[in-house]
Amino acid sequence: MLVCVGLLANSTRSWAEPNLIEGVPNQIEDAPSESASPIPEPQSSAQSEQQNSQTTIFEPPANSANRPRPKRLRGAQTDDQFIHEKLTFAIGSYFSHGDYSSTEATDVISIPFRASYQRDNWSFHAQIPYLNITGPENVLVLREGGELIIEASEEDTRRQGFGDLRLSSQYALPWKPFPNTGLNIGGGIKLPTADESEHLGTGETDYQLFSSGYLRSGRWITDLKVGHQWMEDTDNTDYNNRLFFSMGERYLFSRSQSLSLSYSHKEAATESSEAVQSLTATFHQKLNYGWKLSFSAGMGFGESSADYFGGLQISKSFIRKKRR
Repeated sequence: MLVCVGLLANSTRSWAEPNLIEGVPNQIEDAPSESASPIPEPQSSAQSEQQNSQTTIFEPPANSANRPRPKRLRGAQTDDQFIHEKLTFAIGSYFSHGDYSSTEATDVISIPFRASYQRDNWSFHAQIPYLNITGPENVLVLREGGELIIEASEEDTRRQGFGDLRLSSQYALPWKPFPNTGLNIGGGIKLPTADESEHLGTGETDYQLFSSGYLRSGRWITDLKVGHQWMEDTDNTDYNNRLFFSMGERYLFSRSQSLSLSYSHKEAATESSEAVQSLTATFHQKLNYGWKLSFSAGMGFGESSADYFGGLQISKSFIRKKRR
């Protein structure tokens, strides 16, 4: 972990420290991703001072509410003349426990490695976890939690290795139906990089399309995500193409701290399994120089979901602003 942090801190000198804010992260079952909707958040005081030192802002005095606003000078540079880029690296550690209707419980330790790149309205994400699973072979790991979806031996085993690689992209629509709102569309693919013989993955490629949006009112941010997943069948298991959605609420305590609560639902992956449902609480702490910490804990509902899970993630972001 210390080596990863050291590499992140010295990875690039051409990128400035950020004051852009990541969007509301998804819960453990659907995280990506940190699929990041560009939700505006308050900035820390250190980041605000850094930004103000680089940007000239017209601020009328407090007693000049009735005075006309100053006009923009001819030839002044606008924000549309620049390209905004953001590069983020993250590493986490998650634990989940569940019996999944089996006589033996399954414990999963997942260490996901994540990277994302954002350029104006486009964002791209990649994630691959290292897994350590103790429990029956018929429990597979999707994201940081387990799910009972395959026909395999219920013998208690221990297996470890890298999981499937997940790639996704997202576009923030410039059109906003109401003030303080945002809409996004995106898609993703799961590549079968996990060892199928060790039951670390299905061994097949999956696809998904999704849309998401948010609404901000004061310190409250409400978000919603809806999508569809296509799962390829294996020789032993027929998978369902299924719908999924998540919804959550986030409260901003200050410029650097927030707390979110989200609910996630996925339809059953097979005819013999149940829907995956979970409730997750996440605390976000922004640090100086682009560092950020997140702590998550939650519980599942139903026989195909983990009984409880939790973990943490640390990320480092870099931004760059250049002329088009």
